[in-house]
Amino acid sequence: MPGWTKILCPIDFSDNSRRGMHEALEIAKAHGARVYLLHVLEEPWPATRGDPIAPPEFLHRLNERVQADLATWKKDADAIAPGKVITEMIGGHPATEIARVAREGGFDLVVMGTHGRRGLRRLFIGSVTEEVIRTAPCSVLAVRPRSDDFQVQPD
Repeated sequence: MPGWTKILCPIDFSDNSRRGMHEALEIAKAHGARVYLLHVLEEPWPATRGDPIAPPEFLHRLNERVQADLATWKKDADAIAPGKVITEMIGGHPATEIARVAREGGFDLVVMGTHGRRGLRRLFIGSVTEEVIRTAPCSVLAVRPRSDDFQVQPD
């Protein structure tokens, strides 16, 4: 079995992310690893050079909400794997930042939930998980939605 000691678990606060977190915590317990819950707050695109789309007050409230959500998720994770969980929030493009953190942090494994999009929705929306799989310097475990939760939606 691989010697996983540092597991990166990107979260976006979705049910699929929660499944990924639970999988990461189970792996951590089995291997004595630490789990780093990472939320990448996608920065708003500027309308023109240097002009943010969202007013600073909105961004401040959003930052506070994300920090509160991270604290809640950490509490839930600590109940499963006490003393093994660290949280962090950064800004940027999610797939790029996840791969960068995995590389610079020397992570052994990335565990993340995937939404299971297919067809045109995947083509237009893209897949953060797919991009991380292609660019991460370590193994990536993509945790799929449970089969009883998965419903095929017409494109």
